[in-house]
Amino acid sequence: MNAIKDFLDEKVIQYNQPGFITLDPISIPHRFSKKQDIEISGFFAAILAWGQRKTIINKCLELFTLMDNAPHDFLLHHREEDLRSLLNFKHRTFNEVDTLYFVHFLSWYYMIFVCFEYVYFLFFYGHIACPDFYRENARYNHPPPETSSGQVV
Repeated sequence: MNAIKDFLDEKVIQYNQPGFITLDPISIPHRFSKKQDIEISGFFAAILAWGQRKTIINKCLELFTLMDNAPHDFLLHHREEDLRSLLNFKHRTFNEVDTLYFVHFLSWYYMIFVCFEYVYFLFFYGHIACPDFYRENARYNHPPPETSSGQVV
């Protein structure tokens, strides 16, 4: 048990420092201050985190530039034509279909829930006791929204 603790303590010293963070995809959520932007950027950074760290960081920055560096606002307020800029976003095997799928799902999610942490309450406890977890007038069980054409794009 002490060997594991010593190993983990060593890794904390190695990785938990500003010099490491600036060159790592974990730097992406640190660029934001709004809770939802931190969640969304961290989620995408994790999804795109395969390959060279510099490339991952650049692809995340590219994606958030396409979202006007306000991912939460983009998810809640984008129009169908705003999605066209995402059609050219790709990272390795992550393509435009994946990007649009995640944008579609996360838009639906954030129309209902205030932030990501509430999904953990649902997963671990099967319900959310506090009504503040839901957006005003949202219903937990309604289906994801469709575009006017009935498609994601």
